[in-house]
Amino acid sequence: MRQEQSLNSSLIFKKTSFCRKIFYTLLLYAFMFIVGCANVNSQETQSGSYAENPYALADSLLTKVFSVYQNYTRDGFERLVSQDFNPIRSEFIDTVEKSFYAGNILEMHCFTDKALLSSDKLSVNFKWQKKMLPYGTKEVALLTGAANFVFKHENGSWRIYQVSGDSPF
Repeated sequence: MRQEQSLNSSLIFKKTSFCRKIFYTLLLYAFMFIVGCANVNSQETQSGSYAENPYALADSLLTKVFSVYQNYTRDGFERLVSQDFNPIRSEFIDTVEKSFYAGNILEMHCFTDKALLSSDKLSVNFKWQKKMLPYGTKEVALLTGAANFVFKHENGSWRIYQVSGDSPF
């Protein structure tokens, strides 16, 4: 009988020990999961979670650029253009300003064809349409074209680095 008690108590101890090991293992896995998820979320926040879908980033940036252009202020638009703009930043901004003051912009639309993302640059090929009423006329002009913008990620923001093709400005 004593032997049975000893055997039962030994089995209970082994069961408790086994359960304890499983509990601590699960606790460790839960901790690792939580820390891993926090790390993934912080990386997504830093990159803007666009690494998997550069088209979403392209659409977001083009929408922002055209919105600032339609409600143009030189200061506001200058903030969108990289200090390293290629070829000459001031000439590009002057061209944008002249285009804005050439008439009343009624609508602007863009359609992204291609978006390529590297670590610090995004190249976007897109088609655009702009309806405007040039000053001094009563006829609405529909302008269309295809352009390529290269955006550069600097100081936590994406800025226009290069423009080629038919500029919408």
